[in-house]
Amino acid sequence: MLPEIRVAIETGEATGDFGDTYQAAMMAYYEKHVCLLSPWPTSLQKVFSRLNADGYNTMWGASEFTITGKLKDYDLTPRLLEIAHPILLTCGDRDEAGVKTVKDFQQRFPNARMAVIPQASHLHQLERPEIFAAVTKDFLKDVDQSWRE
Repeated sequence: MLPEIRVAIETGEATGDFGDTYQAAMMAYYEKHVCLLSPWPTSLQKVFSRLNADGYNTMWGASEFTITGKLKDYDLTPRLLEIAHPILLTCGDRDEAGVKTVKDFQQRFPNARMAVIPQASHLHQLERPEIFAAVTKDFLKDVDQSWRE
């Protein structure tokens, strides 16, 4: 991110001021790591316009980047090994859920596959639908075949 964007986010985090400057910086981050499409699809704009801020702030917190809500200490990752079913994890190579983070989760499942969608962010299924569909189809074909054996 550009230095002025980073400073706006860091200042908001430090002061608790999540006003217009912070919101603009957060949107710049979103445009780089959440959805690369411009303009955003109508469906995505609709979802964001209907976001329940009270619920989100209660569960996550006012900051997008530092969790302070009720989910702060909620961690089920130790239980991922209990899920024996095949799992497909996907992310974009520019995703806010970084490739390393997704890989770390993949390694916690006993039977997981991971695909990184090129030139895509968090909403890679919207940005690169053909690649996402091919990855999903391949995964489902393999799962179906293994269950038939």
